[in-house]
Amino acid sequence: MAPNVIVLGLPRTGTQSIADALHLLGYEKVWHMRELHRSGAALWDEWTELLRDKQDNKQFHRGRLTKVLQEYDAITDLPPALFGPEIIAAVPRANLIVLERDEDSWFRSFSSTLWAMHNPTNGKPDTPVFSDEHARALQASGSPYNEYMFQNDFLKHGRDFYRRYYSIVRKELEAVEK
Repeated sequence: MAPNVIVLGLPRTGTQSIADALHLLGYEKVWHMRELHRSGAALWDEWTELLRDKQDNKQFHRGRLTKVLQEYDAITDLPPALFGPEIIAAVPRANLIVLERDEDSWFRSFSSTLWAMHNPTNGKPDTPVFSDEHARALQASGSPYNEYMFQNDFLKHGRDFYRRYYSIVRKELEAVEK
């Protein structure tokens, strides 16, 4: 089965809140980044491989994407948010929701939470957030995502990525609405 709901939005735009709301509305399997702790590193590795293919402009394998999505009723947050056009093409009948937050507010929130945890230069590799195996895998594999989104420098490139991301999302929505 494919997801019925696709939420396109970057982390820190309300993705966890909408994932919780979708659960309350009866969607049993909702992907949010926190699923990494439940589903294990293998699924994360699959997403990372898909991202690397996208990054390297390799032939995108819709079948691999569909396989990763098939067990979820709804998807939100990373990594799926980075595959908006590909997911819309793979699941054209899904309902689309776009989450967007004021850019300045998003930048402050992201830099003080996710970037602070994933930043390789923060000097805190053993923070309590990364005390279990899956969280450590997330920290280690965060690098391809930080590279793809921010060239490993959120403070310098985060705002540009935010603008590009929502420009792409708006274009996809316009195409779907036609």
